[in-house]
Amino acid sequence: MATNHELALYVMTGCPYCIKVKRFLADNGVTIPERNISTDTDAEQTLIAVGGKRQVPCLFIDGKPLYESSDIITWCRKTYSSTRIPSVQDPNPYGPNMYTSIQSRHFSTSLDAGLQLFVGSHRGRS
Repeated sequence: MATNHELALYVMTGCPYCIKVKRFLADNGVTIPERNISTDTDAEQTLIAVGGKRQVPCLFIDGKPLYESSDIITWCRKTYSSTRIPSVQDPNPYGPNMYTSIQSRHFSTSLDAGLQLFVGSHRGRS
C-alpha cells in the first residue's frame, strides 16, 4: 500500500512495542522503511536530533515524529485503506493479560489451591 507521505519507522531490536507495530504492519500488508537504532548509529542520532529523545517505536511522517505504538497503529489505520485495516482496537500482546494464570478445574488460583490443601489437611481435627 502506498501513501503520499514520506515515512520511516524507527525501531530497536527486542522492543516489544516495536514488535507490536511491525506485526500490525505485516498483518495488514503495509510496508514502511525501517531504521533500527540498535544497529544503525546514524539512525539513532537522527532520532535524537529530530525527535528530541531516544524513544521507539517512532514513525517519522514527513519528518515529524509520532511516538507510542498505539498512536502509530491508529495513524496507519486512518491513513491506509479502511477496508483493508479493521478499526477494532488492536489487542496488545504485551498488555496486562499477556501472562494469565492457568485455571484448573478445581482451583482458580494457586492461592486457592494452597487454601484448599490447608483446609483439607485440617478437616476432622479439633
